[in-house]
Amino acid sequence: MFYDDAFSANVRAGIGRARIAGRLPDKNGIKNPNVKLTDEEVADVRRLYSEGRSQSSIGKQYGVAQGHVSRLVRGVQRPAKE
Repeated sequence: MFYDDAFSANVRAGIGRARIAGRLPDKNGIKNPNVKLTDEEVADVRRLYSEGRSQSSIGKQYGVAQGHVSRLVRGVQRPAKE
């Protein structure tokens, strides 16, 4: 068990160093090839939620899970741009 934890920590640290050094591309948000929503759609999701729509109804409208909508409106994923 210890080996697995140490290995995982070393891998995460190595990936972090590679990103900082520019050897790994930034694939967060819209740059990710598997992105489900555009920046405009994310803004719409947040607006709809602030207007009182439920997360599950928003998720159904955009074809994503309620949990994904929750992470978007809380800013856990795709933080709001200022």
